[in-house]
Amino acid sequence: MTDQGGAPIWRLPPRWVRRVVLAPLVVLLALVVLPVGVLLAAFVGAVMTWLLPGRLRLVRAVWMAVFYLYWDAVALVVAFALWVGSGFGWQLRAPALQRAHYVFAARMLDVLFWQVRWTLRLRIVVEDADLGHLLEGGRSSSRAATQGRGTRSSSCTPCSPGSTASPASS
Repeated sequence: MTDQGGAPIWRLPPRWVRRVVLAPLVVLLALVVLPVGVLLAAFVGAVMTWLLPGRLRLVRAVWMAVFYLYWDAVALVVAFALWVGSGFGWQLRAPALQRAHYVFAARMLDVLFWQVRWTLRLRIVVEDADLGHLLEGGRSSSRAATQGRGTRSSSCTPCSPGSTASPASS
């Protein structure tokens, strides 16, 4: 299939393919890439440090790619464990299991954002986003409007010395 401009339309594979084939493939890829990725990153880092000026941009990009692969593999394994712990999806909507899922997701995002800040030297600023209207079914949207909240502003700026970048708001 193609769109009106002739470009192919990409569709996600069926759910069973994503769950049975692609998810285990990501974990397997992480296990294969671990020894190779660490050695390759060390070698590339040594060569790039010697040859190129700058602050090891390529090495940091390779490190983030390898880190993200492992981060994703851990997320898939723990999500699978939570699914098995829920009785293979039988009690997936139980409050305790939903809480465990949200706590795990928050910890994983904390780790990812910490790594991005540390590796890429970014400062990530997220201002208050009143999402109560989404969680409460729309009841707090008028309250957020009267309190002047309900807007979200975020920015990523390099944390280099002498940087004059200021956070942009949207």
